[in-house]
Order: sequence, then C-alpha cells, then structure tokens
Amino acid sequence: MKLFAALVVLLAASGCDKGETRADNTKNNADKPGVTAQDQPENESDREITQRVRTAVGKDGFSINARNVKIITSNGRVTLRGPVASDKEKTDVAAAAQQTAGVTAVDNQLEVNK
Repeated sequence: MKLFAALVVLLAASGCDKGETRADNTKNNADKPGVTAQDQPENESDREITQRVRTAVGKDGFSINARNVKIITSNGRVTLRGPVASDKEKTDVAAAAQQTAGVTAVDNQLEVNK
C-alpha cells in the first residue's frame, strides 16, 4: 500500500507545471486584423528586404522568439509581429529592421512576453 501511495505522489508531482511557457507564434495575432504574409506583394524588392531583415534579427544576442518574428514587407514598409523577451529586445529588433537597406518604415507590433 505504501508503494502504491508513493507511486501516486510521484506521478502527481511529475505532472506539475514547471513554469516554462513557450511562445505560440501561430496564434499570436490570429484574432487581430492587420497585415499578414498573404498580403505581402510578390515583388523581388520586398522579398530581398525581408531576407535582409531576417538576417539582421537572426544574429546572436536576440532570443529565439525574436529571431523567429513574423516579417512582412510591402513596398519597403516592414511589419514585425510576434513575441520577444523584453522591451529592450522589442526596440532592438525594430532598430535592426529600420537600419536594413531598403526599409522605408517599420510597424513594430512585437509583444513582450511577461
């Protein structure tokens, strides 16, 4: 009986929340109107800008979430969406995008994970 009780306690403890939360980029902005990847025009210039911005935010120093933000470019205007680790990172990702060649404006819709 003691073995059974110990097993129940062990199983209950193993199911406890570890406190880690992973960002779910797939639902981050699903209920909000706005620019989506499907709205991105099919022109070479915007695709190149998106690639350059992705390279800029993919550098070391940014969190995994920041390196995987949604980047949508339309006529040189870049929209950033998704979770980041801090207010500083939100500002830094937007600055990296703004400093990218060809970017005319940045719409920073990044959200800080708390």
